[in-house]
Amino acid sequence: NCLKTNIAVSEWTIKLELFQWIIYSKLRSPVWRGYYLQILENSKEFQGAKLDFSKEKLIKELHLTFFTEESLLNEMIEKFANILLSKKWKILIAPGANYWWTTDNPGFGINLDKIKKNQKVLPDPFWNILDNGTLIYFPLSKDYCLQIGPYEKGDSIYLNLTNTDITFEKPGTDLAGLINYWSLVSQEHLLISADR
Repeated sequence: NCLKTNIAVSEWTIKLELFQWIIYSKLRSPVWRGYYLQILENSKEFQGAKLDFSKEKLIKELHLTFFTEESLLNEMIEKFANILLSKKWKILIAPGANYWWTTDNPGFGINLDKIKKNQKVLPDPFWNILDNGTLIYFPLSKDYCLQIGPYEKGDSIYLNLTNTDITFEKPGTDLAGLINYWSLVSQEHLLISADR
């Protein structure tokens, strides 16, 4: 509900709920099953091995370990927290008649260095490139998209999500089109749009 007001968010409990929602949404994504399948197919131990269970069942079990193994879940949350909480958060309002698209694999990272060098930019749906130079987009609804990125040059090194507001901004239609394109190419099986 706080999104609908378009007023900067300073309350920590709201920030924390948004952080938790992002983490659980990302970890629930079916893209992780494809990631585990790729690991298994490249593993020498599993190549040509006769399994007593289906590969799909094993992959599903591996994916569920994010939630059943407390130490793994805590490790993933800590990894995400160390990067995400140290960045500047903005909520982008869909410009004009445009809407944000989302997918069954919400959220992706973009390498800022490639953008600055005008290189081809592909979104990273696995968040493998979570570092200081990563810009993350996470469509929240058809009207709002979270942008998590580095602070500006010259900003205090002590700034982080705990002591700065989540602000609202309306980007240009060119950036909105790029974000929707990156959502499209980072999908696993499903694209969700308010457009027909």
